[in-house]
Amino acid sequence: MPSVIKSVSFDAADALTLAQFWAAVYGSDVDEDSTPDKAFVEAAGWGAFAAEDWTDTAQGTVMVFYSTPVGVSNSQLHMAITNGNVGINPQVDVNGFPIVNDKLQVYGDIRVGTTGTNGCIKNFAGTGIIGTCSSDRRLKKNVTPFAAMLDKVTALQPVHYFWRSDEFPARHFGNSQNYGLIAQDVEQVLPELVATDSDGYKAVDYSELPLLTIQAVKELKAENDARKAENDALKQRVAELERLITDLIANGRR
Repeated sequence: MPSVIKSVSFDAADALTLAQFWAAVYGSDVDEDSTPDKAFVEAAGWGAFAAEDWTDTAQGTVMVFYSTPVGVSNSQLHMAITNGNVGINPQVDVNGFPIVNDKLQVYGDIRVGTTGTNGCIKNFAGTGIIGTCSSDRRLKKNVTPFAAMLDKVTALQPVHYFWRSDEFPARHFGNSQNYGLIAQDVEQVLPELVATDSDGYKAVDYSELPLLTIQAVKELKAENDARKAENDALKQRVAELERLITDLIANGRR
C-alpha cells in the first residue's frame, strides 16, 4: 500500500524556511527569487508558499498552490487561501500576491452537479438559489400558496446603477454599470426580501423574485381569463341581438 501523508505540523521562522522544507520533501529546489517574506518551491507537480512576518503565533497570511503542466516550463497559479478567503485561478496584484475578495472567488466558469440534469447552489438554510435543487413535496411541511403578488411586483422598480466603489473600497465593488433593485424601495413593498448586515447596509434576496413573478403572471392570467369570458359572453349577446334585429326586420317586411 502506498504511503500517504495525512498531516504535517512544524514551526518555521519565515516563508523561505517553509519553502526549503517542501523543496526537500519533493526533491526539488527553492526558486531563486524567493525571500523570507515570499518563497516558492520549484516542484515538478505543485508548489506552495506562505507569506507574513512569521512568529510563534502567526504562520502566514497567504497560501497559494501552483502546478506546472506537462510541456510548460512556467508554473501556473491555481488556488490561493488568504485571510480566510479561497480563490480559484486568482489574479495577482503588482506584488504578485493573489486577489481574493470574498470567502470564495472563482475567476472563470463554475460547474456543479454530477450529471447534465442536476446541480444546485443553496443558501445557508439549504434552500436552492439556482440550479436543479431538492423540491420534493415529501421533504416539505406547512405548504401554503403565495398571497396575491401582482400589485407588489409591479411596484418594484428595476434600475441601472454604478457602485460607489471608490467610497467603499473594502467591499471590492466593480466600476461597470449594473442593474437590480434598491433595497430600501423593496423593503417598502416586500420587507421579507430584505436583510440588514452587521454594518447596517441592506441586501435583497434576488432568488425569490422569479417565484414572485410566477405568482404575478398567474394573477394576470386569471384576470385575462375572466376578461376573455366576459368578452365571449358579450359577443354571444351581440350575436343574439343581431339575430333578433334581423328577424324583426324580416317580419316587418312581410
